[in-house]
Amino acid sequence: MNTIQRLFQLFQAISVAAILMFAAVPVAAQTIAKNFYVNPEKGNDNNPGTSVSAPFKTLSKVKGVVRGIDKTKSGDIIVNLLGGTYYPPSTLAFDEKDGGSATCKVIYTNYKDEVPVISGGKEITGWKLFDKAKNIYRAPANSMEFRQLYVNGKRTIRARQPNIGSNYQIVDYKKPLTTIKINKSELLNIKSIEKTEIVTTNNFTSNHLRIKSFTSDNNYSYIDIQDNEKYILNHITEGAFWKKNYFFENAYEFIDAEGEWYLNTADGFVYYKPFKDENIENAEVIAPNLETIVKVEGASLDSPVLNLEFRGIEFMYATWLWPNKNGCVEYQAFHPLSNVQTEIEGQYKEYGAENNFGAPGGVYVAKADYITFERCGFQHMGANGLKLHYGTHNCKIIGNVVNDISGNGIYEMMQNYDNKPSMEKYNPADIREVSSYDLICNNFVNNSGVDYKGSVGIFCGYARNVTIAHNEVVNMPYTGISVGWGWGGLKDTTVMADNKIVDNFVHNVNMDTIMWDGGGIYTLADQPHSICNNNYVISRCRGLYFDEGTGNYTITNNVVDSGHEWITFWSKKHHDNIADNNYTVNLKNRDIGTNCVIRNTIHVPDRNWPKQAKDIISKAGLEEKYKDIKDEKKWKSNKLGLDPKGGK
Repeated sequence: MNTIQRLFQLFQAISVAAILMFAAVPVAAQTIAKNFYVNPEKGNDNNPGTSVSAPFKTLSKVKGVVRGIDKTKSGDIIVNLLGGTYYPPSTLAFDEKDGGSATCKVIYTNYKDEVPVISGGKEITGWKLFDKAKNIYRAPANSMEFRQLYVNGKRTIRARQPNIGSNYQIVDYKKPLTTIKINKSELLNIKSIEKTEIVTTNNFTSNHLRIKSFTSDNNYSYIDIQDNEKYILNHITEGAFWKKNYFFENAYEFIDAEGEWYLNTADGFVYYKPFKDENIENAEVIAPNLETIVKVEGASLDSPVLNLEFRGIEFMYATWLWPNKNGCVEYQAFHPLSNVQTEIEGQYKEYGAENNFGAPGGVYVAKADYITFERCGFQHMGANGLKLHYGTHNCKIIGNVVNDISGNGIYEMMQNYDNKPSMEKYNPADIREVSSYDLICNNFVNNSGVDYKGSVGIFCGYARNVTIAHNEVVNMPYTGISVGWGWGGLKDTTVMADNKIVDNFVHNVNMDTIMWDGGGIYTLADQPHSICNNNYVISRCRGLYFDEGTGNYTITNNVVDSGHEWITFWSKKHHDNIADNNYTVNLKNRDIGTNCVIRNTIHVPDRNWPKQAKDIISKAGLEEKYKDIKDEKKWKSNKLGLDPKGGK
């Protein structure tokens, strides 16, 4: 037994002891719970905050009061948030002093059936008609920068050419990259070319590349992109990261369709072409302002946040501005790359390697144990939705709606703290760094990867003993659920083990015709004692995709309706996986793994599923207790954009 295994066994023993300790303390019998009330519209921070009739006004006030309570002598502390929108001026940060203890939970919850919203956005007002012929309005942006804009709770379109539904084709691209050759007719006379981006869609990523300049001859234009993006593209795999579809984004000249907008940072105005039935002068227009709305992070692994819960709260409107100054060249599953020179010529690092953060989450959790988000909403985020980053244990993500996310929906991933590209295998000296025993269950994850097409609905990287169960994941350009990390070699071992992907309903994924190299459920690397069972997958391309070095998975009782391979073991790096008793519309598969087995596959080409398959289908996805979360009337934005066919 090696040192890591001994450390993990010790950590397990400590975790079990902690669970028993939590269960053994009869909190209600020993102490009295405390209740506080907050009302963003009628409250006053000079009130006592202990009744509905005399509530606090701000979250910072109630957080400060709760922090001052001795959690070792208190019962559960319940903060009741009345309906309305809370606008924290900066990230609302919870540390170990804001959480509970072994005998106390701190619970932030909606009051009765009211809908509290914690917003990272700011309202844009003062709209005036600017161009009558084109019906373009403008309003002052008040020195804000943003990459998304929302009108009456609906995401609008950052001005692009051509419009949504079509793309241009790159004529030529070669390494080393000097220019990108395109048809001259596709590039208009743009006044602010340095703010314009060329957006490419590839096998499993998309890139936002800032344009430096361009030249033209009689037939073609030659685009020179900024040095940061150029350097990265010259040092990554051409086949995986570059195809020929593209469009332009972010210029006033592109505003030619209803719902398109452009922010001119030079004159300080945002421009918008409303829909015919839209009165923009009276509309609620929100621009995201905060990159992270709520952060839960302990001081260290020795001092984590404990027993903090959020229930019935909507978290909305987060931004991400890093691409404005750096572009965005995606690694797999929306891991942006940056140009960081090292001693090794040509090496690149993942964005955030310097601060171990990566692309942010609208809600961020790290160094935290027994954190719960239940029946919350995570909507309109400019990078990731909910991010469990580092050192999370026994956290519960249950019954939430995750909708309209630019990047990954729910993200659980330990960044590589060695400042190396994160695809290298990861075995930390302190096993507590690794997120473990977390539960992601009964969530409705809809429409992630809106801006960054290589994103995933539920992503789980370097983690162990994580359960992903009874989720419904729908409307993804790339992959629905992805578990594991590292393009490892044969039998490379990492910290990952005992992960469970069970009873999920994944449908309408691989939507983008270029994003073919993904699947309904996708895995990477060796994960001993892991299972993928009882899932119902409907995918345009691959159904179950066990990629690069996946090992030691048991795959049983899945129902797969895919347009391409129902199951894929990509290369000989794959090993010791067993697929048994699965149901599929087509028998096409790829099995070139080592010691991999596919057996007892039931072929149902007409979708007239036998009873066992029907039972799997009926139980997959949201359980009865949580099916109501898909009711659009429950959410302030009321714009979930549900699948009209229902999927079952």
